[in-house]
Amino acid sequence: MDIGAPKLSGLNDWYLLRQLLNFKNEIRGSHPEDLFGRQMMEMAQMFNEEMLQDVVAYISKEDFSSQDDKEADSRLRSPLYFPYTNKLYGFPMIIKLAAIMLTVLLALVVGFNVWGVATQGSLEPALNAERDTSANRVVMVFGASGSAGGGLLKAAVEDNEVEKVYVVTRSSTDYIAAAAEDRDKVSVIMHKDFTDYTGLENELGDVSTVLWALGTSSLQVDEATYTLIHVDFPAAFVKAWLSARQAAGNIGSPMAYHFIAGMGTDSSDAPWAHDKRKTERDVAAMAEGTGLRSFSYRSAYIRPISETTNVGHHITEALLRPGKLVTSSKELGQAMLEISARTKELANGTLLDNGDSLAYSKAYLLRLPKGSD
Repeated sequence: MDIGAPKLSGLNDWYLLRQLLNFKNEIRGSHPEDLFGRQMMEMAQMFNEEMLQDVVAYISKEDFSSQDDKEADSRLRSPLYFPYTNKLYGFPMIIKLAAIMLTVLLALVVGFNVWGVATQGSLEPALNAERDTSANRVVMVFGASGSAGGGLLKAAVEDNEVEKVYVVTRSSTDYIAAAAEDRDKVSVIMHKDFTDYTGLENELGDVSTVLWALGTSSLQVDEATYTLIHVDFPAAFVKAWLSARQAAGNIGSPMAYHFIAGMGTDSSDAPWAHDKRKTERDVAAMAEGTGLRSFSYRSAYIRPISETTNVGHHITEALLRPGKLVTSSKELGQAMLEISARTKELANGTLLDNGDSLAYSKAYLLRLPKGSD
């Protein structure tokens, strides 16, 4: 489609990378009225700098322009062209700039999806897998007030194999309150100190599956606080959980801990990635020999539940779904529950990317009666 913009490959690599990093670091795209900018920001935050460099390299070697684009590009580079006083082919400059931005956005979306198809999804759910229907009998959800945790809660609430759901949270939301009111199996535990679980021993002793979405952005807190939330909190909980299960005589029976790490955890040198990798290693080590299996989800874009989404979330999902770079939070929860029930399929410490999560969510849905979701 010819939208009258200069060829994208004519832009300098350093400029494209700087703008992508600006979106990633929320320097651009954070204004609530900047719809396209917000989509760019959400997409860029899924990738580390090395991945963004790969996207820029892809854009640089492709030619997205028409003949008219090339002529316009030549004129833009002319020393006689004055962008603030001239018009191009009868279009005001603001229309031209908007067209350029749209071209860049579309090219980035194509680049992201090509990369996603090539890299996402290495695990294949077994056909006719052996399942333990009691493996998810009692589920505990952390971080349900967040954009990812709300969907994990929704998946657990709607699963017929789940008999009891504990929501451990500092603060409630309309969705949490409604779930607790509508479903007898949902209990909300208001909790302040996520390094101390004194008084919750009875509940922890009965919990078989934990869906952990508790976390925050590294841009919102200092490094020490980020480490407290993403390393110390999980370690303290798993230690208390295993102790409670031991006291209840449930050590050795199926247990599963599901942790959302995020895309880029494996390759980034940023402090947040070091913390996430440490938690993956530490929890897997604590689980050895206990019957507990830990799983880490290196997810890309996670769309919140429909009760809290806006049009921007759904546009972003539509743009990234072809490259396996988006999953809804409910789909992610369904994948976690399916993996928990397949007690002999994946080993403790298994790492899953976004494509893997989608595959297990699909396996979960294939079991449901026709017409249900």
